Amino acid sequence: MDEHPAPPSPPSASSPSLARGWNTAIIRAVLAAVVLLFLAQAVILLAYFAANDRSKPSAGTVARYGGVVFYTFHHVGFKFDVPSSPRNQGELPFGGVGGVIAFAAMAGTALGLWLLYFGGRAVARQGGGSSLARGLHGLKIAPPYAALTLVGSFFLRFKPEDATRAATIHPSSLAALLWPLALAGVAGFVGGVRSEHPEGWTGLMPEREGLGRRLHGALSGGWRMLVFGLIFAFVGLLVMAVVKPDSTADYFSTFDHGTLDGVLVIVSTLLVLPNMAGWVLFPAMGSCVALSGPLSICFLSYAHFPKTTEATIAGASNPAALKLPSAPPGYFLFLLVPLVAVVFGGMVAARKGRATTRNDAIVLGALAGVVFAILSVLTIFLASITVKITGNIIAFAASGSFRVGPELTSGALWALMWGVVGGALGGWWEGRSLSPQPSPAQPGTPPAPPSDQRDEPS
Repeated sequence: MDEHPAPPSPPSASSPSLARGWNTAIIRAVLAAVVLLFLAQAVILLAYFAANDRSKPSAGTVARYGGVVFYTFHHVGFKFDVPSSPRNQGELPFGGVGGVIAFAAMAGTALGLWLLYFGGRAVARQGGGSSLARGLHGLKIAPPYAALTLVGSFFLRFKPEDATRAATIHPSSLAALLWPLALAGVAGFVGGVRSEHPEGWTGLMPEREGLGRRLHGALSGGWRMLVFGLIFAFVGLLVMAVVKPDSTADYFSTFDHGTLDGVLVIVSTLLVLPNMAGWVLFPAMGSCVALSGPLSICFLSYAHFPKTTEATIAGASNPAALKLPSAPPGYFLFLLVPLVAVVFGGMVAARKGRATTRNDAIVLGALAGVVFAILSVLTIFLASITVKITGNIIAFAASGSFRVGPELTSGALWALMWGVVGGALGGWWEGRSLSPQPSPAQPGTPPAPPSDQRDEPS
């Protein structure tokens, strides 16, 4: 009895798609890590050749210093452990002290995000599929990248010869895994979503076109609010450099000690330039740059303005004596920094979100302000220096967490207020030629075509 065998079932489309792109993800992850490590080592080598001290460190120590800079690009904290010491030759006994110091050189962070973004795009183009599927493909770059940073953290350790008297320093393994994983995941997902076309966010909700275009408009306007704000804050710093030429001359006086010394100062400044801009942007919005923790001191705001750095440092040791005056009237011009940034961002949100009415444009601008507030929280974390200390000195136990940078709560709230109000204003300006409400459809009239067909005059 001849029976025709059943034809084999077609292969599942999901299995090859899930397996596709991993080789590209690994290659792109390695490429991003190598570029950042090369930048970090270049900075340290510049400092090495600029040093006049004859007792320069060995090549291995210099390489480890480059590893420290590499991990600062990812806000990976460094653990330190100072062993306890007994009373010796009249010295007071010193209890063991440990802790973690975390700091991000945000220029390197931005470069890493940019590299990982394009890596996610490359992986997603191999995986294909919808915008959401492409975003998930872009996530594939995060595990190999985090694995590289985690493995590298085990080889980076500073251990002195006399371990009983000095600190042992090494990266936090947990932070070396989680921070790069999160940064690479976000960058890879965004790159994957936008791999097919720049408006990939609209494809996340193809069945709800209105929500998709609003999401695209809000995200496009929100990240531009932050970038515009940081750029305008830096411009404000340049204006201050012109207004106060003495401070500018002191900055460039490092070239008097040698060209390499001056170049090293400039390169180091460029690495933390986004940090500096963030420390200007949030006080410009009304927040404060402060020391937060068991001891809280506001160093920079419109109500607390340091006239000299020396007085501020001296007052930090005696907070009761630190009475900073309000900012001079001219510094209130920094209010233009967030104002221009959020209005521009609101205009971009209305344009990218393809606003159909004036009210729609206002809503898009306000939603961009919400995105701006969320991104501001991440920026505050990255721009801040955090220190956690545990230990004791003699019989006094000292422990606590300290953070130096823009205040988190007030910074987020001020960013939300500026973003929503200013973004709505920018959206209104961009959509001022549109009608306030959609025109009511006449009885028997077919529904209007989708909003992405915008050939009709507004």
